[in-house]
Amino acid sequence: MKEHPLFVQRLLKPLDGLLEELEVSGLGDPSIPIKLFFSFDEVSNIIDGKNRTMLNCLRKVIRFLSEKPIWAFVLSTKTPMGFTTPAAGAEALLQLSERKLERVAPFYTFAFDLEANRKFKVDRRKQLEKSLDTFSTREHMISFGRPLWNIYRTSPYSDIRELALIKLLGGVHGGVVYSPRDLNHVLAMLSVRVCLDPCLQTSRAIEMASSAVDSHLRVIMQMNPDYRLVKTASPPEPILAEAAAFGLRAKHREQNPWVSTLKVLFTELLSGGLVDKGTAGELGTRVLPIMARDRLFDSVTGNDGPIYANHFKVSEFLGSLFQPQYMALLGLQSAHNFLAGRMNFTHFACTDKHVRSTEMRGLLHTLLMTQAALQSCHDQEFWDLLIPVYFGPPDKPFNLDQVSALFIQVKNRKRTLSQKLTKEGWGRCFDWNEAKVPVLFLQLELEVKNPKQHFKNIMSEFPEVHAGRVIGFSKENYRDPQGGDDSRYWIQQLLQPSPTSLGVQQNNQDQVLRFNQLTPETCFFGYREGKKRELGDDGGVVQENIKKQKTGHEE
Repeated sequence: MKEHPLFVQRLLKPLDGLLEELEVSGLGDPSIPIKLFFSFDEVSNIIDGKNRTMLNCLRKVIRFLSEKPIWAFVLSTKTPMGFTTPAAGAEALLQLSERKLERVAPFYTFAFDLEANRKFKVDRRKQLEKSLDTFSTREHMISFGRPLWNIYRTSPYSDIRELALIKLLGGVHGGVVYSPRDLNHVLAMLSVRVCLDPCLQTSRAIEMASSAVDSHLRVIMQMNPDYRLVKTASPPEPILAEAAAFGLRAKHREQNPWVSTLKVLFTELLSGGLVDKGTAGELGTRVLPIMARDRLFDSVTGNDGPIYANHFKVSEFLGSLFQPQYMALLGLQSAHNFLAGRMNFTHFACTDKHVRSTEMRGLLHTLLMTQAALQSCHDQEFWDLLIPVYFGPPDKPFNLDQVSALFIQVKNRKRTLSQKLTKEGWGRCFDWNEAKVPVLFLQLELEVKNPKQHFKNIMSEFPEVHAGRVIGFSKENYRDPQGGDDSRYWIQQLLQPSPTSLGVQQNNQDQVLRFNQLTPETCFFGYREGKKRELGDDGGVVQENIKKQKTGHEE
């Protein structure tokens, strides 16, 4: 075919002429060997049902040009991946199906935090010294997450937020409103705030996950066409979390959207086996702090700037979560220094790795920079939830010696809660705190019914560590959440532990989909931890190469 007159006359000669003109004109960088870039966007338009003849012809023509200094890039948002990246045995091209030729692996992951990484490389010290106030500015927030946000760096923040909601809810400009009765909307909004993920044990859950990738900013993590497996995730992003907080606000609504959201979450997603609340009710313990911090912004007005990502005092947060007597009953009268600290979390991130004490200060700084709290892996020692706190002046350069945290330990059936924090037993939990900044440690016994005490002080051998226990979940210790008794009822259902997990717990990192049922959006993919794995025929990991993209401290 390369010698066919039509091919030579209509393609090769014009292409050679164009390359020669580019060489003579001096355009481009001489050090870059690729001189032309062809982008075939929305390739689904040349696929007619199951007929991919035109796509195969395009691929064949591109292959004939492999000796030329050109690069071809094919994108699609709606094409089933079995068409664009078929398994070797399903290839229509004989030389590929017989493995005489090898297809270039599809590029499906764009790295996250590209702009943040670039800034760190240019001036690392300047980035590490950014103030707490800076973390809730447009310029800082768009540096994290997918590269899309940085494209709009000159746009008003209200436009960026609107775009984020449009993308998150699968809408179109001027026509997107969060509907708490829409399962896809609920999954999308809660995924970016409380690490909600499909269990993928049923065909309905697989369809939801596929739709989430197509239209709700869920991203592909890994892919193996030969074994027809895909892994997806909803990486936490400051822009999306702030937009979701804005979308869940109660203002100008007849009913608080949290009520309907929690009802759909429990009655449709959890009861239907589509998502998992965890063996110890972990999902509920993430929802509670998020709703408490959202209450602090009920009176916020205006739409200019990321106002739902502003920092707030620890005392304000705890006062929104617990009844007013919490401070006295937990013995926190002497903890005024800690209560004066500031938080800025808008969402929870989850990890499947143990957090070491040597990593704690750098981790807390990174969490503050990305406005995140952390859900630990299932067997993390000492704590389950980690909410970062900062004691330095919010408008001054960041001081790493002023980072601290609220550690939350949640009771489950396999854990006995400590009566005292001893240096011998708990030293490894707090040995990162060389600056001796105030720390708060809370134990939540959520399963206890009708306790004699709702708050209890815990003795601590660490002068800087204040500790207390909150027993049960009732109006005697927790304030009514947004939405009142209705929300309280649904949260109580979320807090009940599951005897067995509805699905294999994967800590919001990876989810496996049947390959042919997924139609990915390929505009912006990636993940902050930069994981790259190969999947075996059993869905397990047979090779792992993890390269962390660090935007915080190196320990």
